[in-house]
Amino acid sequence: MITETGKLRVRMAHDEIFHCHILVFATGNKHNYQGESIRVDCVENKQVEETIEKLRHNSYGFVELTKCRSPPIFIEDGERIRISLRGGMKLPVGFRKDQMIITFLREGFHKHIVFPVETHFGNRPTSLGYLDFNRMDGQKEMIYETFFDVDFPFKKMALDANSVSPSPTPFGSGFHLTSPRQASSPEDQPSTPPYIMDKIIGTLTNMLPPNEWKFILRAIIDDSCVEADNIISEAELNNKGNVKEAIYQSLRTWAQKTNLSSPNQKFDAIIQGLENENYVEIASRLKAQYERDGI
Repeated sequence: MITETGKLRVRMAHDEIFHCHILVFATGNKHNYQGESIRVDCVENKQVEETIEKLRHNSYGFVELTKCRSPPIFIEDGERIRISLRGGMKLPVGFRKDQMIITFLREGFHKHIVFPVETHFGNRPTSLGYLDFNRMDGQKEMIYETFFDVDFPFKKMALDANSVSPSPTPFGSGFHLTSPRQASSPEDQPSTPPYIMDKIIGTLTNMLPPNEWKFILRAIIDDSCVEADNIISEAELNNKGNVKEAIYQSLRTWAQKTNLSSPNQKFDAIIQGLENENYVEIASRLKAQYERDGI
């Protein structure tokens, strides 16, 4: 009997499916747009360094957000991937969402997409910008998601391609939906307290099971003397059909309203709420992430 791994190897041998990486680049130069731009490439594993090297010498100043690079993902030749934005960045008016599609063509020269982003707008929920990647064919599953601090690469980084050094890498993280992996933040870029809380909330948002998140949040929020039901109801109303955004807003609102002052106190309240409701595995994973990445 042929295993799933065996089937994948056969398809790879016949050039039907390929080991690819999703690469994310940022530039503060105007390029073809009035503002900051993001570039996303989908390339085979063996072409990663070549792609980065070519961009290093062009005139647009694109710098890879290395912590946003995906682990290897199986992509079919000709497969289309839809990109969506949320959190602290959005598309400007006039740039349609149906343009946010990248097609992997093994023999093609244009395996990328460039799009403008707005990072300063009213009621911006966070400084973290999220990129979600979903297959457009077949089961239309999400294959990868990542985030980064939009205020860091565009404002604090020298985006001149001729003067880029590998050390000032913007922090970010990525989640591979079939093989979870999160990248750590660079040691030379310590987080300030607001960023710490954003990272904790962003990480927990991606860990909570969609069918149980309300129970878990009630355990976390109620234990810190804040009314959970009102916060959750408002988040659901504002994010109809989008569970992750509802979770994220609920946690952000709680973090702002709670009388717990420091990120460490809020983190301890989250862990206690998880453990009290017997979500020990999630608590352990979150603590491991906290200790490893210095959240």
